[in-house]
Amino acid sequence: MTERDPEKSGLVTILHPWESGLDDSPIWDDALSRIKIERLLKFERLDVIAVEGAKETIPSDDMYNKFIYMIELMKQFNYDEQKMHQNFPFKIKDIIFSSILYVANKYLLKIADIIDESNSTDDIREWLSRTEQNFYKYFFPTLQPISTTSTSASNSATPPATYKKGSEERRLGMTEDYLFYDYDLISKNWIMKKTITSLVPIYTGLIPKDDIDIFVKWITHAHWYGEGRCSTLALPSTDLEETYFKKVTYWRGPVWVNTNWFIYLGLLKYGYQDAAQHIKDGIFDVVSKSGFREYYDPFTGEGFGGKSFSWTAALVIDLIKDKGIGIPPD
Repeated sequence: MTERDPEKSGLVTILHPWESGLDDSPIWDDALSRIKIERLLKFERLDVIAVEGAKETIPSDDMYNKFIYMIELMKQFNYDEQKMHQNFPFKIKDIIFSSILYVANKYLLKIADIIDESNSTDDIREWLSRTEQNFYKYFFPTLQPISTTSTSASNSATPPATYKKGSEERRLGMTEDYLFYDYDLISKNWIMKKTITSLVPIYTGLIPKDDIDIFVKWITHAHWYGEGRCSTLALPSTDLEETYFKKVTYWRGPVWVNTNWFIYLGLLKYGYQDAAQHIKDGIFDVVSKSGFREYYDPFTGEGFGGKSFSWTAALVIDLIKDKGIGIPPD
């Protein structure tokens, strides 16, 4: 909310794909293509060992070289956040990071109330207000470029659910292009890659009720469920129809339990019990077939990556308990 948000947007700027948790997502391809490696570094890829040599399931060597090179650039800046924000070649306002942080701040208010510190929450409420004012401005594609020079949240009006220019109207969910997309601060444009990131904002509760029905239709659309092709109702990490979809390559296609869990909770928050149950059943299906793996083939349910993976197991326990305590607060 400070060094990673000098615009005071209430949204987080990431400086490396690893910070997003979606390491090799197609979202980063264009931004990474601008990075030129000046000096190749020698290192051993331990992730290749972890997946027992199944290199098709993890990021390419080319991409991984850039990951490591960017870490070296951070070292050259001595991890000075201000200098990096001014000069770093990769700067993206990230939807999933910002969505999770927004909900976490909501819970922080609840914690403050529990420990009788509710009179000391002005900063938290300001953070929440900034996110609410700017979520659509940064993450919903409009007809106007974003100005990121403002240093005051009061300069940013809350974006409406519908944008108009002349006779043209852009409404959330009217097509798959009008979902949510990360914003590249360097190219000053939205990253129009159709991935699970576009659907996770249901977790925040920031989608107006007038738009939620059509948004949920995209979550249950065949581009994601692939009815008749996929063995599971859990959502893949990338739209099945896109050229960058790869069914077993990390964040380019496989099913991940954590992102499905966020969407599951968002569906419950808005009252979509049946759609939430489908995702829950899909998660149980892949885990029953392949155990607690890091990620899964959306067509067969085969597990990949880490074995006995703790966050998969923890979230399955949460789904079994079914107490609803993870549903984001109002």
